[in-house]
Amino acid sequence: MEDSKDKKVNVDVRRGIFVGTLIHLVGIPTVIGVIGVIAHEGAVAILFIGLLQAFYLIPAMGIARHRGASRDFMKGMALTALIIFLLNATCFGLFAASLAFSGPWYGG
Repeated sequence: MEDSKDKKVNVDVRRGIFVGTLIHLVGIPTVIGVIGVIAHEGAVAILFIGLLQAFYLIPAMGIARHRGASRDFMKGMALTALIIFLLNATCFGLFAASLAFSGPWYGG
């Protein structure tokens, strides 16, 4: 009996990850495009994807929860958001480090 419950949890988490990934595939280009049009700085939006996902993923999670999605489904969506945030933070750190260690003051 416990084994079937674990399988349902795994399926719901996987579904949440899949839906979260789809939302990111649509949401990230949309947010970058909107900011690019408004501020003429789409490149700046790319640096803050981890924070900008709050504008489209948190409402999507609220709608899913309101429609009766399980907690495990929500965990899958949150895992997707966490992975995107950590990847963005890592890339931002590498970008900032590359700027810090280049230039006339560093000898490069």
